[in-house]
Amino acid sequence: MNLLTYWFNPGIYRNTLRRFKWGSVLYAVILFFLVPFVFLTNSPEEMARGYINFDRTIECALFDARMFLFPLLTAFVVPTVVSLLVFNFAHSPKHGIFVHTLPATRTQNYFSTLLAAFTLMFIPVILNGIILLILNACGYGTILGVLNILKWIMINIFILFVMFSVATAASFITGNPFAGAALNIIIHLLPIALYLAISLIGEVFLYGYSYATAPFTMNLITYTPVIWIARNFNGSYYTQEIFSMGATYSYIIMALVFYAIGFVLYKLRKIENCGDVIAFAVAKPIVKYTLTTAAAVAVLGILYGLGFVSWGVAFTVAAVICAIVYFACEMLMGKTLKVWGKYKGFLGFALAIVLVISFCAFTSVFGYETRVPDAQDIAQVSISKGYYEEIPYSDSPEAALAVTQLHKKLLEKRPVVQDKDSYVIDFSYILKNGEKLDREYYVPEDIQKQAMEIMFGYEDYKMAYAGLDILNIDKVDKLNLDIECPNFGYAYALNEDAPAFLKAFKEDMKQISYADYIRTENIMFSVNMSISPQENAEKGMFIADGRSRGYYHFSATVNSSFKNTMEFLKENGYYDLAVSKIAQNMYITKNTVVKSKTLEEEYSYKEIYANYMLEHEAVAKIDSPKDAKALIDEYIKDKESDFVSDETYLVFVTANRVDGFWPGSNIVEFSPENLPDYLRKYVD
Repeated sequence: MNLLTYWFNPGIYRNTLRRFKWGSVLYAVILFFLVPFVFLTNSPEEMARGYINFDRTIECALFDARMFLFPLLTAFVVPTVVSLLVFNFAHSPKHGIFVHTLPATRTQNYFSTLLAAFTLMFIPVILNGIILLILNACGYGTILGVLNILKWIMINIFILFVMFSVATAASFITGNPFAGAALNIIIHLLPIALYLAISLIGEVFLYGYSYATAPFTMNLITYTPVIWIARNFNGSYYTQEIFSMGATYSYIIMALVFYAIGFVLYKLRKIENCGDVIAFAVAKPIVKYTLTTAAAVAVLGILYGLGFVSWGVAFTVAAVICAIVYFACEMLMGKTLKVWGKYKGFLGFALAIVLVISFCAFTSVFGYETRVPDAQDIAQVSISKGYYEEIPYSDSPEAALAVTQLHKKLLEKRPVVQDKDSYVIDFSYILKNGEKLDREYYVPEDIQKQAMEIMFGYEDYKMAYAGLDILNIDKVDKLNLDIECPNFGYAYALNEDAPAFLKAFKEDMKQISYADYIRTENIMFSVNMSISPQENAEKGMFIADGRSRGYYHFSATVNSSFKNTMEFLKENGYYDLAVSKIAQNMYITKNTVVKSKTLEEEYSYKEIYANYMLEHEAVAKIDSPKDAKALIDEYIKDKESDFVSDETYLVFVTANRVDGFWPGSNIVEFSPENLPDYLRKYVD
């Protein structure tokens, strides 16, 4: 017997193709209508117009998420279906006995069937690739391209190859086709379930737990094949050299390992196990306890997410569900209803779960909760209010010392519950050895503000917090200025004045406190801009600092505490421009408004429009620009508040009339005795 005949039997190969060629034809037809047919229904010019991107270059339509979504889904589904068809001799006693009476070894049967499965899956992809090559030569070359079509073929084959490896291994662990499909899905989801289990235990029982502090568990999600493929092959991957990525080859190696596992399992399994839910006795407890544990984590996670009232109720519900799953597994694996004698195994499982939870609840888990790094070991430090795409850091040794001292003081108080009055703060450390440490806490608002004030004492942190650290101010040639007050807004382009504005803003950031930075007022000025990577490469507005981003963004909000910035706006006429726009739409109630159900209840159904609704006859327009400007100059700092008294005059800005009412959201309110003299003529 030569090497080829040792591994391959042409009769088995041809027989498998003949039996299941209908499935391959069906896959080819489906793929044709999902991809080539879309091109045939549109002219090359129409397709090209639909795929012009922001820099006016034409993208390859094959790699658009809309085009690739359904082929991607079929590439996930097809391997599961094919494994159930070609490996039916592992699931059916009748087919199992017949196949193993043929004059062929198990090695020949396995690899011949595997090669037939590849043929059934890959040929439809290649045929559709050939159709695309023909279309490319018939006028669609501007949105296709030979290299892109070859990439499309390789991507589909790669996904089929990787996904089929797991389905193959699952087919030989079990002897039941339905269990095989379920096991295939479970294996794919197992890393995600493990991540959720670790995260749930961490979030519930570890004080200060942060998702960002657990790169191992995050990698379980990031590099789970299903997630990795969906993230990398989703419409943006046409810019990547996907087959130069190390992860691609890692998945190919991993797939080969699963094919090897499937081969070993096939060689070891017995014919009489065909039809069994689990074909190997050693795998039964693994599957049983894995599913039961997953049930426990899922139930506790769902109840925790819903905000259950009592841990006792939660554990009781979880115990009942786990018992159902445990004994259901025993029934399926043992093919009998007489499984209640297995209760000792369930009690052992319950005890193990209790011990794990107790260990996490009553210890700091090897110092996780109490660890605060030494200040001299810290390279960068940050405190932030929750999630940031790019966390702002300070390199200052003094900042490291101040943050660690606050962190230790916080651990002494140890607040453990999240409620409606709690606020998030994150401590982030980058150590000199490259290690990153993150902790997240729910604290009262005053503690959060105290923490942020500490960080606002360091200039490098504030520059990063405001986004100024990545901005080449002198090269900024466009900036949008937005003026907003309740129920009214106006936008203006700064453009050539943008660098001067940003320099004034930067000077203010150096001086400003956190309390002043976050202060909101009746009238707010904010700036923003967004540019593409191509535009930034040409103009260099943003520093190429290695951060991962698509479009580049900058935004900032200004209040009257920004002295230099406000002075710039006034000197250059932007402040007066804003005031004049607002003054054109400023009104005051003719009579005092009483805090009553008239405002709180009667018009509550109109909240879709504004905070309250006033009849047209009940308001007067402040038609004097001088009065409007005086009002704005004097009360710009007074943020709208609740009613200052039982009876109050409301001053508001609105540009729309709705259903006979003026929608309002007050910018200023006055009690009768405090109403300025220049406004009395509007209410008398």
